Amino acid sequence: MRLILQFFTFIVLIFIMGCVHLGPDAVRTSRIDYNNALRTTEDEQMLLNIVRLRYRDRMYFLEADTVTTQFAYSASMEPGLNWIPGVGNNESLRNRVAIEERPTVTYRPLRGKDFVERILTPVSPETLILLSNSGWPISRILRTCIERINNLENNFKTNHRDFTVDSESHQPFIDVVYALRELELSNLVEGAKDPESGQIVLQFKAAAHKHPAFLKLTSALNLQSDLQVIPLVNAIERQAPDVITIQARSFDSIMFFLSQSVTVPEQHQAENRIPLRNDEQGRRFNEALVTKELFNVYSAPERPAKASVAVFYRDNWFYIDDSDSASKSTFSLLTQIFALQSGSIQQAAPILTIPLSN
Repeated sequence: MRLILQFFTFIVLIFIMGCVHLGPDAVRTSRIDYNNALRTTEDEQMLLNIVRLRYRDRMYFLEADTVTTQFAYSASMEPGLNWIPGVGNNESLRNRVAIEERPTVTYRPLRGKDFVERILTPVSPETLILLSNSGWPISRILRTCIERINNLENNFKTNHRDFTVDSESHQPFIDVVYALRELELSNLVEGAKDPESGQIVLQFKAAAHKHPAFLKLTSALNLQSDLQVIPLVNAIERQAPDVITIQARSFDSIMFFLSQSVTVPEQHQAENRIPLRNDEQGRRFNEALVTKELFNVYSAPERPAKASVAVFYRDNWFYIDDSDSASKSTFSLLTQIFALQSGSIQQAAPILTIPLSN
């Protein structure tokens, strides 16, 4: 009688498995897990390449081309023979249900002529305006993507005779971009494309002319103080008066610029694993000052407890602190720039396929 009851239970179990919608259940339990895994590893790869550049090691990107997983459901019944003291042998049937997942991931290196050309191509004025109009602060965009505005440099000038650094050479650039940020917050400036010339311009409202930030901007860039439309030109040399000439960075140079923010362990500095420079007074210069309040990467011998993203490299942990909202925002902007500069190279985005077999 017991065997008949167990067999009947087995038949009911198979019937239930055939009626239940296993596909949706599999999606619910796996999609978010795969989503988190892909996002986390992409962030770790981006940070790893920034750290590599700090040590003057080369970047390398590996893309998850396809992600495929299969869920196999099976049920079986096995006879058994148990011996019970005082009773003797006891026959039974044992039911068994198994669920097996078989994931397959295909990786593709990002390389080749087209990819290299795109990451070496300077960010266009159109891309800058696209990012600005999508909500990114103009100060963060310009500090990240621009090497020079007119004659103001977004980096430290180096005296090549003795390789010393002018530690204040970037401050006029910082003042200009934050003046633009003040005008942006006051809703007095916006980026647009001129419908007649097709040129990218900054349009200022009439009220901007009385704002101290506008006067600071025009004075620093040697512009007329009554301009309402200022063309934004991507060129190394200034070609015309009353335009803002920018020297934009490529994605490759953006990564190199942000790599200066990486705090390197003192032992690695003592072993000259990274380039070291001195300031005008002959003191060891802190390269991370150029990215102050923009982006910071810290290092620690042990895995950090509170990190937004962390990677292990050269026997140390490098990480972005989870409480550092400025660095997290810049890192997010960096991932969008990477997608804009190299996205068209990718021929297949990661695809999650879940075929099911009973």
